[in-house]
Amino acid sequence: MAEEGDPWSAKDLEEAVSVRDPNPPTQPVIAAACPYRRHLEPGKTYLYCTCGLSAKQPFCDGSHTGTAFKPLKFSVEKNQSWHLLCGCKRNKPEAGPFCDGSHSNMDW
Repeated sequence: MAEEGDPWSAKDLEEAVSVRDPNPPTQPVIAAACPYRRHLEPGKTYLYCTCGLSAKQPFCDGSHTGTAFKPLKFSVEKNQSWHLLCGCKRNKPEAGPFCDGSHSNMDW
C-alpha cells in the first residue's frame, strides 16, 4: 500500500495529462517556507519537484510540463527516521533535494 506523499512513478508521469501554461514560471514557486519531513526508503528512486507547482509536494506530479523545470531523480542510501526535503526550492544545487537552510536566509 502506498504511503501518503509517495511520488508518482515514471510511468504515471508519462501518462499524466497536463495543460501547458502560455506563461510558465522562470523561477520555482515557493511550495513551503520550511522543509518537508519524509521517511524515505533506501534504494528506492524518488522524483523531487523542482518547480514548486506539484500538488504532491515535495514530489513531482508532472505539473512542470511546459516549463523549463525538470524533476530531480534521487535515492537515499541511509536508513533513517526522517529526511528533510527542501520546501522553498531555493536550496543550493550541491544539496540536491535536501534542505540546506536556504529558507532561513530569504526575505519573507
